[in-house]
Parts: sequence; C-alpha cells; structure tokens
Amino acid sequence: MTGDDPRDEPRTPRFLERRQKALKVLGILFTVPSVFLVLFVFGMIIRNELAHDETKCPFVVVETRVVGAAAGAAGAAAPGAADGGAGVRVTDERRQCVDGIQEHRWRLLREHTAPLELGRRRLSSNFYVAGVYSWRAFIESEQVRVHVENTGAPPVTYREEIAAGGAVPAPR
Repeated sequence: MTGDDPRDEPRTPRFLERRQKALKVLGILFTVPSVFLVLFVFGMIIRNELAHDETKCPFVVVETRVVGAAAGAAGAAAPGAADGGAGVRVTDERRQCVDGIQEHRWRLLREHTAPLELGRRRLSSNFYVAGVYSWRAFIESEQVRVHVENTGAPPVTYREEIAAGGAVPAPR
C-alpha cells in the first residue's frame, strides 16, 4: 500500500502557505474576543471608580461611637494611652454610588485634630443589612482599632497607625 496514502507525498509549498494562513486566521479569531474582554473589564473598573468620586457621591454619617474610658468598662482605654480615651470617637460613614454596592468607612475623631480614616470596605449591599453587619471600636496597645464583621465575608480589623500617621489593616 505504499504510494496510496496521501500522507506519503511531500508537502507542497502551496499546502504550507494555506496551513500558515489558516493558523493566522484562527489565531486572530481566538485573540480578538480576549482583547475585547480585557477592555470591557477595564471599562467596568474605571466606571466603578469614577462613580465613587468623593465630590459626586459623598459619605453620610451612619453612627458615631465613643471609644475608650468615656465608653465605659467594656471599652476602657489601654494603660498609657495618649489621651486615656477621652474625646475619642469613631464614625461609621456610608455611601451607595452604584446600585447594589455599598461602601463604608470608619474615621477616628479626636478633639483638636483632623479626622483620620482608619479603613474602608466596599461590598454588596446585602452584607450591610441588620443582623449581617456589625462593628466595634476599642483601644488596644495605645491604638484605636475597628473590628468589622459581615456574615459571608472575612472579618477585618483596622488600626490607628500612630508612628506612621496613617492607618493599615491589622494582622489577624
């Protein structure tokens, strides 16, 4: 049966040209949708971030809690805390700039000092309904901390970073 099988014949330059052209067309067909998908994702990210512009969609104070000695025994200031917890408050602020997404931020308020943002969290609105969302503020190791729990999402703790002057999530 030698000679009867078309695979035995040497490949002609014309065959190789067709094959190369077909591979280029297939490569383009598979690449174009991927490029459009990446552009779509970037567009959605930009749209979402532009919607959360502070001037267009400001935060509204939901609740303010006193932290430290003024809050009573449960929230007593840590020994040696800079101001003993007097005049220290934390606010929970909320905004909803995109349907179905809610963002909360927690700010530290001390008398005679500018507010300090401790942390932000942007989740689906379902994570901020009563019974699903809770937060508490306390002083530990001379730092104000805010612990946030949303059932269905990992808990997070934000802390006042005294030495650096900023706030970062505390290690768990």
